[in-house]
Amino acid sequence: TIVYPETDEELTIADAVAKKKPEYLVITLGVNGVSFMKEDYFKSEYKKIIESVQTASPDTKIIVCSLLPVTENYTGADGLTNVAVAQVTTWLKQVCTEASVYYADISSALTLNGSLASEYSTGDGHALSSAGCSKVLEYLSTHAVG
Repeated sequence: TIVYPETDEELTIADAVAKKKPEYLVITLGVNGVSFMKEDYFKSEYKKIIESVQTASPDTKIIVCSLLPVTENYTGADGLTNVAVAQVTTWLKQVCTEASVYYADISSALTLNGSLASEYSTGDGHALSSAGCSKVLEYLSTHAVG
């Protein structure tokens, strides 16, 4: 669920989309599941989210963002590595192709030598700083969606 910003209600993504009927929906989910989700489960859950949005608002254009890498020196105990992120990214691309939704490779705008550039991290090696969020918005605004 998410907290719907206009009413502070806790809603499913599909219910929020049904309420708002946005022209575009940007989805950036999945990195927390990298360390424990197997391929079939990851794909299945992501497909469910996409299909629920498509059902709730068929005219909404869905943009699924690539998973975010971690910084080169990230040492979190969550099993999150750039190797794991790269593997799951291949699954995510497959889901996008099968669901006919746009895949946005936002990580390409944030990486340096395959890792999250430190200037785009909050310092924890994982979360985006305001500069990182700005870079994502810049990427999305300059890459056409059909």
